[in-house]
Amino acid sequence: MFPVKIPTVIPTAVTSKRTSVNINNNFGVNLLIGLEDILLYPIAPQIKDINNNIVYDSNLIESDSFSYFVKDINLNSHSKYFVNLICEDVRGNKFIKDTYFFTTISKNEWIGSWIGCPTNFAGAALDFRYSFNVKKKVKQAFIYCAGLGYCDFYINGHKYDDSFFNPGFTGYNKTILYNTYDVTNNLLVGENSIGFEVGYGWYGNRQLLMQGYIEYEDGELDEIHSQFGNGWVCGPSSVTSNSVFGGETYDATIDNKRIGNWSENGDYRCFYKWMYVILVDG
Repeated sequence: MFPVKIPTVIPTAVTSKRTSVNINNNFGVNLLIGLEDILLYPIAPQIKDINNNIVYDSNLIESDSFSYFVKDINLNSHSKYFVNLICEDVRGNKFIKDTYFFTTISKNEWIGSWIGCPTNFAGAALDFRYSFNVKKKVKQAFIYCAGLGYCDFYINGHKYDDSFFNPGFTGYNKTILYNTYDVTNNLLVGENSIGFEVGYGWYGNRQLLMQGYIEYEDGELDEIHSQFGNGWVCGPSSVTSNSVFGGETYDATIDNKRIGNWSENGDYRCFYKWMYVILVDG
């Protein structure tokens, strides 16, 4: 089974999304969607004429209130899109609200494999680790992962954010969700390492599916994914037991037995009881 992502604003699979805005003395509104945030702001009129990164432009709509359906538009997969809503009053003043959303990975684009650990480690959470090389300056980069039952994501020795209980609970025999991480500003030119701490959650097992895309400034694209071999290793976490209702048990002596941080750059043999991953059913 391949996971699905719940999009933030406008998914590729849905043809419309309603947005409502009400501003006193409003003269008009303009909705822009594009791949480049800085180019969406209407600093100069010619920007929209020369910028082919704009994928949707509602043009100025004169109205005291705004209720609008975005018609079906052609969006790239696994991409970040920016949305600008520009409101202009009768005096010509512009007010801009902005947000962004990620598009999904289609089923036929998932080339990663579900991986697990060949040993149960007495029910401890599992740590998965992978190191890779970034060749040059990065334009944008994203990591997509489904760690069942719950997964914490680490990059270059640090937990990515303070969120918990990812991905969300579903009927796993029908639907599996995944999380999207924008790691553009987390990557270094040279060696990088990512780690995934995976516990039982509601799923009752521990396994991982991951895929990542790195787009360089010159347009070249690198792809990484979970697989057997190629440097993917696993080992027991310092969380020796974990349960949704029963909480977790942390054993600091396991961290003391490691050489350095398990999710930062360095020899993967710093893992405590490290071993190569195996392929598992998804």
